[in-house]
Amino acid sequence: VVQGCARQAARLGARVEQGCAVERVLVEGGHVTGVETARGRIDTGCVVLTAGVWSRELAATAGFELPVEPERRFMHVTGAAPDFPERLPLTIDFSTSFYFHREGEGILFGGGELEDLAPVAARRLPALAELELRHTIWGFYEMSPDHNALIGAAREPGGLLYATGFSGHGFQQGL
Repeated sequence: VVQGCARQAARLGARVEQGCAVERVLVEGGHVTGVETARGRIDTGCVVLTAGVWSRELAATAGFELPVEPERRFMHVTGAAPDFPERLPLTIDFSTSFYFHREGEGILFGGGELEDLAPVAARRLPALAELELRHTIWGFYEMSPDHNALIGAAREPGGLLYATGFSGHGFQQGL
Protein backbone atom coordinates (compact mmCIF):
# COMPACT_ATOMS: atom_id res chain seq x y z
CA VAL A 1 0.00 0.00 0.00
CA VAL A 2 2.76 2.44 0.96
CA GLN A 3 4.67 1.79 -2.27
CA GLY A 4 1.51 2.36 -4.32
CA CYS A 5 0.95 5.70 -2.58
CA ALA A 6 4.59 6.67 -3.14
CA ARG A 7 4.38 5.83 -6.86
CA GLN A 8 1.20 7.89 -7.26
CA ALA A 9 2.69 10.82 -5.34
CA ALA A 10 5.76 10.73 -7.62
CA ARG A 11 3.50 10.67 -10.71
CA LEU A 12 1.84 13.82 -9.35
CA GLY A 13 5.19 15.57 -8.93
CA ALA A 14 6.27 14.71 -5.39
CA ARG A 15 9.86 13.82 -4.68
CA VAL A 16 9.92 10.56 -2.73
CA GLU A 17 13.06 9.62 -0.79
CA GLN A 18 13.06 6.18 0.83
CA GLY A 19 15.50 4.50 3.19
CA CYS A 20 16.73 7.87 4.39
CA ALA A 21 15.93 8.98 7.94
CA VAL A 22 14.84 12.56 8.57
CA GLU A 23 16.82 13.87 11.51
CA ARG A 24 15.19 17.28 11.85
CA VAL A 25 12.80 19.72 10.27
CA LEU A 26 14.50 22.96 9.23
CA VAL A 27 12.71 26.23 9.99
CA GLU A 28 13.64 29.81 9.14
CA GLY A 29 11.52 32.87 9.86
CA GLY A 30 8.63 30.80 11.18
CA HIS A 31 8.31 28.64 8.04
CA VAL A 32 9.57 25.20 7.03
CA THR A 33 12.52 25.40 4.65
CA GLY A 34 13.52 21.75 4.44
CA VAL A 35 14.62 18.67 6.28
CA GLU A 36 18.02 17.41 7.34
CA THR A 37 18.45 13.72 6.54
CA ALA A 38 21.13 11.12 7.00
CA ARG A 39 22.14 11.92 3.38
CA GLY A 40 22.02 15.70 3.69
CA ARG A 41 19.57 18.55 3.32
CA ILE A 42 16.41 18.46 1.22
CA ASP A 43 14.88 21.87 0.55
CA THR A 44 11.10 22.10 0.69
CA GLY A 45 8.46 24.53 1.85
CA CYS A 46 6.16 21.81 3.15
CA VAL A 47 6.71 18.78 5.35
CA VAL A 48 4.03 16.19 6.00
CA LEU A 49 5.03 14.69 9.34
CA THR A 50 3.84 11.09 9.57
CA ALA A 51 6.62 9.65 11.70
CA GLY A 52 4.48 7.48 13.99
CA VAL A 53 6.03 7.04 17.43
CA TRP A 54 8.84 9.41 16.43
CA SER A 55 6.43 12.24 15.50
CA ARG A 56 6.75 14.07 18.82
CA GLU A 57 10.56 14.02 18.66
CA LEU A 58 10.69 15.16 15.03
CA ALA A 59 8.06 17.90 15.52
CA ALA A 60 10.11 19.24 18.44
CA THR A 61 13.02 19.91 16.06
CA ALA A 62 10.71 22.43 14.37
CA GLY A 63 9.60 23.92 17.69
CA PHE A 64 6.16 22.29 17.47
CA GLU A 65 4.61 20.14 20.18
CA LEU A 66 2.71 16.97 19.25
CA PRO A 67 1.26 15.02 22.20
CA VAL A 68 2.10 11.54 20.93
CA GLU A 69 3.63 8.82 23.09
CA PRO A 70 4.84 5.32 22.15
CA GLU A 71 2.98 2.40 23.70
CA ARG A 72 4.17 -1.20 23.40
CA ARG A 73 1.55 -3.48 21.84
CA PHE A 74 1.74 -7.25 21.46
CA MET A 75 0.35 -9.75 18.98
CA HIS A 76 0.31 -13.45 19.71
CA VAL A 77 -0.23 -16.13 17.07
CA THR A 78 -1.41 -19.65 17.80
CA GLY A 79 -0.90 -22.91 16.01
CA ALA A 80 -3.70 -24.59 14.05
CA ALA A 81 -7.21 -23.80 15.28
CA PRO A 82 -9.40 -26.31 13.40
CA ASP A 83 -12.39 -25.86 15.73
CA PHE A 84 -12.66 -22.15 14.95
CA PRO A 85 -14.60 -20.90 11.89
CA GLU A 86 -12.48 -20.52 8.77
CA ARG A 87 -13.83 -16.99 8.28
CA LEU A 88 -13.54 -15.34 11.68
CA PRO A 89 -14.02 -11.54 11.68
CA LEU A 90 -11.83 -9.19 13.65
CA THR A 91 -13.42 -9.07 17.10
CA ILE A 92 -12.47 -6.37 19.62
CA ASP A 93 -13.32 -5.94 23.27
CA PHE A 94 -13.10 -2.15 23.42
CA SER A 95 -13.16 -2.08 27.21
CA THR A 96 -9.85 -4.00 27.41
CA SER A 97 -8.35 -3.66 23.87
CA PHE A 98 -8.26 -7.49 23.58
CA TYR A 99 -8.82 -8.54 19.97
CA PHE A 100 -8.60 -11.64 17.84
CA HIS A 101 -9.05 -12.82 14.27
CA ARG A 102 -8.09 -15.70 12.00
CA GLU A 103 -4.48 -15.67 10.85
CA GLY A 104 -3.94 -18.47 8.35
CA GLU A 105 -4.59 -21.76 10.13
CA GLY A 106 -4.26 -20.15 13.57
CA ILE A 107 -5.64 -17.27 15.59
CA LEU A 108 -3.95 -13.93 16.06
CA PHE A 109 -4.84 -12.16 19.28
CA GLY A 110 -3.43 -9.20 21.08
CA GLY A 111 -3.70 -5.95 22.89
CA GLY A 112 -1.11 -6.42 25.62
CA GLU A 113 1.42 -8.74 27.16
CA LEU A 114 0.30 -12.35 27.53
CA GLU A 115 0.11 -12.26 31.32
CA ASP A 116 -2.20 -9.23 31.16
CA LEU A 117 -4.35 -10.68 28.38
CA ALA A 118 -4.80 -14.16 29.86
CA PRO A 119 -7.69 -13.31 32.24
CA VAL A 120 -9.50 -11.31 29.55
CA ALA A 121 -8.94 -13.99 26.91
CA ALA A 122 -10.17 -16.70 29.29
CA ARG A 123 -13.39 -14.76 29.79
CA ARG A 124 -13.94 -13.61 26.18
CA LEU A 125 -12.61 -16.61 24.22
CA PRO A 126 -12.08 -19.62 26.54
CA ALA A 127 -11.22 -22.00 23.66
CA LEU A 128 -8.07 -19.95 23.04
CA ALA A 129 -6.47 -21.56 26.11
CA GLU A 130 -6.49 -24.93 24.30
CA LEU A 131 -4.33 -23.70 21.41
CA GLU A 132 -0.55 -23.80 21.13
CA LEU A 133 1.13 -20.38 21.21
CA ARG A 134 3.49 -20.26 18.20
CA HIS A 135 5.01 -16.83 18.54
CA THR A 136 4.66 -13.31 19.87
CA ILE A 137 5.66 -10.09 18.17
CA TRP A 138 5.51 -6.55 19.47
CA GLY A 139 5.86 -3.04 18.24
CA PHE A 140 4.84 0.48 19.14
CA TYR A 141 1.53 2.26 18.65
CA GLU A 142 1.69 6.03 18.61
CA MET A 143 -0.89 7.17 21.11
CA SER A 144 -2.49 10.58 21.40
CA PRO A 145 -4.07 11.59 24.71
CA ASP A 146 -7.58 10.60 23.55
CA HIS A 147 -6.38 7.69 21.34
CA ASN A 148 -7.59 9.45 18.18
CA ALA A 149 -5.50 10.63 15.27
CA LEU A 150 -4.00 14.10 15.19
CA ILE A 151 -4.32 15.58 11.70
CA GLY A 152 -3.73 19.20 10.82
CA ALA A 153 -1.42 22.05 10.00
CA ALA A 154 0.79 23.83 12.50
CA ARG A 155 0.16 27.57 12.82
CA GLU A 156 3.87 27.90 13.32
CA PRO A 157 6.00 26.90 11.65
CA GLY A 158 4.06 27.39 8.46
CA GLY A 159 4.37 24.51 6.04
CA LEU A 160 4.32 21.80 8.71
CA LEU A 161 1.45 19.36 8.27
CA TYR A 162 0.97 16.33 10.51
CA ALA A 163 -0.95 13.06 10.58
CA THR A 164 -0.05 10.90 13.56
CA GLY A 165 -1.45 9.30 16.70
CA PHE A 166 -3.49 6.71 14.80
CA SER A 167 -2.95 4.14 17.57
CA GLY A 168 -2.26 1.38 15.07
CA HIS A 169 -5.25 2.22 12.84
CA GLY A 170 -3.67 4.47 10.21
CA PHE A 171 -4.15 2.17 7.23
CA GLN A 172 -7.56 1.02 8.41
CA GLN A 173 -8.77 4.62 8.62
CA GLY A 174 -6.96 5.78 5.51
CA LEU A 175 -8.24 3.23 3.02
